[in-house]
Amino acid sequence: MASPPHLPPARLTPEQRRAAERRLAEVLGGHLGTALRIRLGRSRTQPVQTRREGELWEVRLHEAFATAEPDALEALAGWLRSGRRARKASRALDAWLEDHVWSLPSARRRVAAGTPRGEVHDLEALASDLWSGFLEGGLDDDRRPTLEWGPRRASRSRGGLRLGSWDQATNRVRLHPVLDSGEVPAWFVRAVLVHELLHALHPPIRDARGHWRPHHARFQAAERRWPDHERARAYERANIRALVRRARALGPSPEAP
Repeated sequence: MASPPHLPPARLTPEQRRAAERRLAEVLGGHLGTALRIRLGRSRTQPVQTRREGELWEVRLHEAFATAEPDALEALAGWLRSGRRARKASRALDAWLEDHVWSLPSARRRVAAGTPRGEVHDLEALASDLWSGFLEGGLDDDRRPTLEWGPRRASRSRGGLRLGSWDQATNRVRLHPVLDSGEVPAWFVRAVLVHELLHALHPPIRDARGHWRPHHARFQAAERRWPDHERARAYERANIRALVRRARALGPSPEAP
């Protein structure tokens, strides 16, 4: 149920962009043992692109990589070296892209409102007693996020899957439609919902290095108080592969126009 801070990266100045490109070329080149030319852009559909021209290897990356931590860059290097054969690196890279690129809110903020009522699970019903119970006094009426199911479309991820998100800019909690299934117990959907609502209650903070930390100590302490927290973690570990397979096969609902 890991969630990103859901804040778009600040636009890089030309100087910052050039410095980030040099740093990434040095770090990734060190992992790969070859010289690279890095170019940063803002493509979400193709956040990693490569091209070889003779001895020159050019890699175009989404500019979110400018602040990527070492683990993410190591996974990227593993994928660049071996592609899908590097399964662990591919899964880690997919998860990082899901959190830091594919989940970024639209710059235009014209996101069509979804619906909380799914084919199986109703998010508003699952949250109805939280406001006067577990979250009492934490999220007043004017701070309560909109609850909705995400669009039913096939996931691009090969390994990881982000089950929910909270968008700070629109105060919108969205759950992955793969959870709207009779095979997924309501208590688990509710645990994912609680996780995302706690992001609204305890928003991300910046650490001493300027990195966003969505799962800081206060957030973690609050989540541990949820009665089904450990049970939900165990369920996710046991079922994530099946959920990924179902997500990759998702299509529009038969009732959709």
